[in-house]
Amino acid sequence: MPVFELNHNKADGRYYLVMEYVHGQTAQAVWEKTLELGAALPIDYSLTVASAAASALYYAHSRQMRDGKSLAVVHRDVTLSNLMVGYDGTVKLIDFGIAKAANRRHGTQVGYVKGKIGYLAPEQIAGKRIDHRTDIFALGIVLYELTTMHRPFREASDHATIDRIKRGLFVPPSELVPNYPRGLELIVQKALKVNPDERFQDAEQLRRELEALGHRQKLILGDAAIIEVMVQLYDERDEPWRAPVMKKRAATDLAIPIEGATPPRGTSRGSVRSLRAATELADQMEIQVTEHGEDDGHVTDPLPVVKEPPATPAHATATEFPEPITTPARPSYPADKEFKTGTRPITTLSPAGSRSALVSWLMAGAVVAVGFVVLLVIIDALRSRTAEAERPDTTPIAPPPRAAKTAVEPPKQVTTVKPATPDPKLPAETTTVRVSIKSSPADATVLLDGQKIGHTPYEGDVPVAPGPHALKVRKPGYRSVSWNVRLDGPEIKKEIPLKPD
Repeated sequence: MPVFELNHNKADGRYYLVMEYVHGQTAQAVWEKTLELGAALPIDYSLTVASAAASALYYAHSRQMRDGKSLAVVHRDVTLSNLMVGYDGTVKLIDFGIAKAANRRHGTQVGYVKGKIGYLAPEQIAGKRIDHRTDIFALGIVLYELTTMHRPFREASDHATIDRIKRGLFVPPSELVPNYPRGLELIVQKALKVNPDERFQDAEQLRRELEALGHRQKLILGDAAIIEVMVQLYDERDEPWRAPVMKKRAATDLAIPIEGATPPRGTSRGSVRSLRAATELADQMEIQVTEHGEDDGHVTDPLPVVKEPPATPAHATATEFPEPITTPARPSYPADKEFKTGTRPITTLSPAGSRSALVSWLMAGAVVAVGFVVLLVIIDALRSRTAEAERPDTTPIAPPPRAAKTAVEPPKQVTTVKPATPDPKLPAETTTVRVSIKSSPADATVLLDGQKIGHTPYEGDVPVAPGPHALKVRKPGYRSVSWNVRLDGPEIKKEIPLKPD
């Protein structure tokens, strides 16, 4: 975090620093609030924070003096409370107050350890030489806490905590979190090696490993992952000098489908759901913009973005309608939503809606044209009959045969239709569809038209709705499966084997 000014107060003679203000919360506050809700932090958020902290550490570790020698800066206090998370998605590493550098005149006194007990490295506790790899150990603890919502070494007493750190004893993340990514567990274990030579040898290497893991897991790392979590946890972002920029969010906006308090320490968090992740929102958008294809279990290709068709004038008739458009219209988010510009409402339609509207207009125009031709024929026949009746004629007119009938004036018939009485033996029309989805492995997210409805094994009722709909099953580390369904039957059943990515 930059320092803008160093000065002293003339009134009391004390020195002060003017530093950057971060509009946000500490990672510790975010972690604790999530824990209070009985939830877990999304993995894309955790990897983003840890990756940003690694980048900041590498910048500090690689600083040099004017003669080209390394400053050998070691933060020595990398903790959740020293990471600032901004509402705008920024991450800042703060508080270099006890940092060690090669050009410092005074070192740490013998027998005195600086830093928080739960984040100390084994070499700090043993009083051995420390270097930048000490900060990597502390960052490994931060990564463990963010992804498991547990403390790796913390015990009831400081003595017991120190003993666990010196021996490198901690519960593997996969025993605390079901389906914990194996690649992430290997990164955590390497960062928490007791021997510094076995850890990551610089913070940049750790950052690259984290971002590569995120890419393999198809996660969104960056500002979006931070902002999505901050929006869910902190309703209002007001400061004394600014008005609130957000209104109070409803409790249903939090993607925490669980009840009860935080599970006891040391127990599995199998029933805990994460806060809604930015990656999950991106999956919803992907479903909205995909073309509905065959139910082959594969994700369909997105629609191409094309130029909007020209607007039809309000006074245009059926014969003035433009030629059919062969390219699909640009998708909207969401479809069939009405917007207002000035006093004239403008309605945007989805690609399927645009084609349906075009077909409807053409059919209506054809019906009107046919009706107009029939009307002309009838009028012409009536005029001919009237002229023939008014023409004088001395010859007797034979009466027409009784069986003769006119095509234009059919006899009128009145038919009384008795309303049908519902048969009590037949089942009443259903308004919901039973959806049962299983996957192997289980605990995969189930989305209907981009909205999360639960996790596998899933069984529930959804409202009957016309038209095609998209179901999707996704799980980190596995290929997503998407298919189209119609919500007009009594039941939808599917068992999906997920393939590793």
